[in-house]
Amino acid sequence: TGGPKDHTITMRAFASAAVLFLSAFARGEDPAPFDHTPLQLEECGSLHYQGAWETGGPKDHITLTGPKFKMCLDNAQPFGGEGSIVQVYQCHPLSDDEVNQSWTYKNGLIKTDQEGNRCVSVDKNGFTVLSTKCDHKFELKNGNFIHAASGKCLTARSPGPKISAPKLNIKTGGIYSQGGSSGGDMAIQFHMAFSKHVTGVCGNDAQPYHCAVTYFPGDYLLPQTNESSVPYCYGCPDGYTVLYDKCKNHPQFVDVGMLPDYPRRVCGAGGKPGCIDDAANIYDDYVYLSRGECRTYIGGAEVNTLALYGMMTTDPQSQLKYIDKCNATKVIDDEAECMEHVLRGNGTLKPPVNYATSRVRIVDMMPFIEDHNVGFEDTAFAYIPERCYNTSNECKLMVRFHGCGGNSGVNQNGTMHCYAEANDMVVLYPRIKKNNNCSRTYPNSYEIARGCWDGYGQLSADYALQSGPHMATVWRMVKHMAGL
Repeated sequence: TGGPKDHTITMRAFASAAVLFLSAFARGEDPAPFDHTPLQLEECGSLHYQGAWETGGPKDHITLTGPKFKMCLDNAQPFGGEGSIVQVYQCHPLSDDEVNQSWTYKNGLIKTDQEGNRCVSVDKNGFTVLSTKCDHKFELKNGNFIHAASGKCLTARSPGPKISAPKLNIKTGGIYSQGGSSGGDMAIQFHMAFSKHVTGVCGNDAQPYHCAVTYFPGDYLLPQTNESSVPYCYGCPDGYTVLYDKCKNHPQFVDVGMLPDYPRRVCGAGGKPGCIDDAANIYDDYVYLSRGECRTYIGGAEVNTLALYGMMTTDPQSQLKYIDKCNATKVIDDEAECMEHVLRGNGTLKPPVNYATSRVRIVDMMPFIEDHNVGFEDTAFAYIPERCYNTSNECKLMVRFHGCGGNSGVNQNGTMHCYAEANDMVVLYPRIKKNNNCSRTYPNSYEIARGCWDGYGQLSADYALQSGPHMATVWRMVKHMAGL
């Protein structure tokens, strides 16, 4: 103010005010950062979350507060060790005895309360890690942590506004599926049904394809009612069905030798578009399976799934890998095992990067949903490496299916994303809504109503075929993004 002729504001000041307004507006409209979002230095006022940071919370929490969220400063594996990634994560309950969200801010240093006397430091790429050097200071000013050496702000990147599903250049034979529990069942179904394009699968706690609704000679038969959790039974006498979840709870009922019959014969020899692709496509595919639900199920379902693929692949010894994590002597990272086995089996594989630097985006699913009563969320998530937006670059695509309970967020810096960044691979997360309304239209859909995929024929008898409601919707999205 007070300029010549009483000019009250200069263009520079106006521009600064506009940047601050735009930044505040973007922060108000953009979704919260995903859990495990690594913190990095960005120019202050950029369109991400840079404040308000608050120190001195309960249990020495340092919190990042947005319009509709509060997250805590957190350190990831090796949890306080040298080089641990500093990130934001949902605040732990105060009753939790972990201290990886406890910090001391003093004399410009942000120091973890964990053993090792380490402070928040900045690496050469601008990401924050823990270091014993304690040579990076931050000034807490107007809710922002400002890096003393660079003048940049400590930033948690937002996924940004919802986008339309992009059309990408996906490599022929470069589509894979992965999931755990209910998502594992769906990953197996997706691979079997769309095997012309889906050339590998990782199934964690996954039952064999179409097993849940198939009558085997050792099965118990139950009267079919309007409340049966398995409303359609393949091979049952009229008026009867089988026990719900029998392939996981009673794997001994399964006649393994019968498992390949359905995918090989249901649509006739060679398969049929809209039904199932030719089972011969699976001959050369790589498959990773694991068991990790050690309390829920007695084990055996995954071994039966392994046996099914053993009868459908050319060289099971090299193409199939199974790990029983319930009896493992070390920690198993399913995402790393999946990538190392399935993608390396299909070609070269670069080691993962330390940081998944591209963003997980929120993608509109609405154009691909024909029946809005089968439980879908309006949006999916997708980790899209920046290189893949350029369609002159050929990329791969992993379709990841969540377990029961829906999917409210993903690990921004998860193992698979770090591999994806290094190997030009898009990771797509279609989503079923938790506590959805599908049971109003489909009275037997108890599992889907709580956010599961249809692995029991609760929506239709063709649930495991290309025409199944969940299968067809996800394929429409994949087909669009892959340009098929």
